Amino acid sequence: GNVTTICGDASSVVRQFASKGAKFEFVFVDHSHSYEAVYGVCREVGAVMANGGFCLFHDFNDHRNREADDAEYGVYQAVVEGLDSREFEFYGVYGCAALYRFIAG
Repeated sequence: GNVTTICGDASSVVRQFASKGAKFEFVFVDHSHSYEAVYGVCREVGAVMANGGFCLFHDFNDHRNREADDAEYGVYQAVVEGLDSREFEFYGVYGCAALYRFIAG
């Protein structure tokens, strides 16, 4: 009852929730591996985060992020470049996922 799975473009979904004033204590991002898609959601996700809430990015630590010839993977780079360090603090890597805590709210 406390988990809702939503399929859709993550940036659009985040904007929809933000327009309704929704705030979440936990957001799991696993919608794409491309730099552009992940970067886009990183720029938007702060608008729906509750203060002290966590955001988990799947495939952050996937080895394909480091392979220059694999253009489909850019999760690590997008998260590092897309999240505002004034809003999010790095909390750790767990398996292949990175956990960040929202501190700006």
